[in-house]
Amino acid sequence: MHRTPLKIENSHDYYLKNCTVVQGAYLPVIESGYVRVKDGLFAEVGSGSPPDHAGLNLIDAQGAILVPGFLNIHTHCALAVARGRFHGSDNMVQDFFFPLESKMRPEDMEDLSYPYMMSALASGTTLIADHYYHAGGTAKAADRLGIRAAIAACIMDLDGAHLTKDASSGYAEFEKSFAWSERVFPIVGPHATDTCSKSLLAGLAKIASAKKLPVHMHLSQTQSEYDACMKKYGMTPVQLAHDLGLVHANSILVHLISATQKDFELIREAGATAVACPSSQVIYEHMLDPKLLQESKVEVALATDCAASNDTADLYAEMRTYALLSKSKGVQWSADELLAMVTLNPARALGLQDKLGSIEVGKWADFQLVQRGPEITPFLFPKQDLIYSMSTRLISAVVVGGKVLYQNGEFLTVDSINRVDQFQKRTADLLKRAGLS
Repeated sequence: MHRTPLKIENSHDYYLKNCTVVQGAYLPVIESGYVRVKDGLFAEVGSGSPPDHAGLNLIDAQGAILVPGFLNIHTHCALAVARGRFHGSDNMVQDFFFPLESKMRPEDMEDLSYPYMMSALASGTTLIADHYYHAGGTAKAADRLGIRAAIAACIMDLDGAHLTKDASSGYAEFEKSFAWSERVFPIVGPHATDTCSKSLLAGLAKIASAKKLPVHMHLSQTQSEYDACMKKYGMTPVQLAHDLGLVHANSILVHLISATQKDFELIREAGATAVACPSSQVIYEHMLDPKLLQESKVEVALATDCAASNDTADLYAEMRTYALLSKSKGVQWSADELLAMVTLNPARALGLQDKLGSIEVGKWADFQLVQRGPEITPFLFPKQDLIYSMSTRLISAVVVGGKVLYQNGEFLTVDSINRVDQFQKRTADLLKRAGLS
């Protein structure tokens, strides 16, 4: 089918007309409409033809579909270096992760971060929330690629490849590692309750509160974490994190596969967001019970995790996988609920619900342009079709803040061939240093 190039580079004011506008979860679909993008924001959204504004850049989308940019709220981009190694392994953390991660250096991280981040962008993601070591390098990759990024340094003091002395020094070192901006910004990242001391967790909670930053942490991510926390503190990981001030309206709580019904009541009351990574969780241990999530009425976001435990960064695939796995367990999510899990809900967790998550006037112009193709024809049920039938090969453009970053298979801000080559060289060197080549 014919694909129309989207030629809007260096234009700060333009219309996209003749398009289907999937405004977002719980919002109506405009079957034939237009949007105006001005100075990086959605300035107008309407049905029919755009108003007559002489001299403005009018782009005929020829029936293409506008979809809000997705937010992948839990990634470890640099772990693309471990792609494919997790399948069939019973002791991945001790046998591979720790030896590998202990040899990672700050200068490795930018090169290691590009491939997974680029694949996320190409599949419609316009914001990633990354959580890993030497995070300034990941921030630099996000900045150069042009994607939005909420970056957390993985901070721990009990177990792991890179330990920190205390909360203040650990966060301060991270904060000065990059020149932060509105598009690439820092958040606070305690690793987990079994790798962080109580004092470190409390210290990071205070930093997040003082700086008004979201918290992004693994929580109750394994049965062993749950057992260790109960043995050491006499409470669940969720209860401990809650008591230390880490569970609140801007908390991104990832995995939760061993959390209890009472834990989810705490999460709901605090207004925190539970993050399910279904593909990763199935590969690693088991999926977070969707029935428990649905019945507890907590806010749910979907994420891909890393290439070590989910080989793709594709949130379309994750929505479909989650919908089908949930249905196999007797849980039905609506198309609006699923779409919210990759748009509105993660935006709310980051405190950006007024700026991201839907195509509405005044919000940042982050969106995907999806060509009509055989996979989604006849497109009579737009939201359902995007979740169950979509192929990311139909994405012809991805736009962040009104700027085209990816178009017709090409990345416009970085040399993709060079970036992949550099990644391969870094990977070979890192594996050799870690004794894993």
